[in-house]
Amino acid sequence: DRELLAGYARDTWRSIEAVAGAGCLPADQLRKTKDGWVAEGLTSPTNIAGYLWSTLAAERLKLISHEESGRRINAVLATLARLERSSGFFYNWYEPASGARALAWPSGGTIRPFLSSVDNGWLAAALILVGNIRPELKPQTDAILEPMDFAFFYDPYDPADPVAHPGLLYGGYWT
Repeated sequence: DRELLAGYARDTWRSIEAVAGAGCLPADQLRKTKDGWVAEGLTSPTNIAGYLWSTLAAERLKLISHEESGRRINAVLATLARLERSSGFFYNWYEPASGARALAWPSGGTIRPFLSSVDNGWLAAALILVGNIRPELKPQTDAILEPMDFAFFYDPYDPADPVAHPGLLYGGYWT
């Protein structure tokens, strides 16, 4: 069973490496070509979060070295620090190669800017994980987390409003 699980872990890490491509932000998907798999599409806060925790897991499973893990995580943190944000939160879609906020879908059509509480929640959790596992990176993760005040997504409680749902968390906002 351990060998089977180790094989799954190796294969999963290879797919995570492939979506990250040559850049530091992972693309949303892989496409099979005659020459192999190609990363394509945009990236999201959830994709970035998954890449961060997968990198930590790959290190723990000894699929990559501590140094390789650190190089990858540092590259992501440096990119996150410069990404365009609104109200402290990350937009839902970015160009993986440049980190620019995506304005159009790869297939065409305008992207309406959206801040997702779920996507930003996953990214915040991944940043907390990175800061806890790698205390030397905590200043960088804290600097990225600091502007993310999730109260922004909550419906304020108004006792005079009989329809109010105190503590209701919105899924996100169009900016």
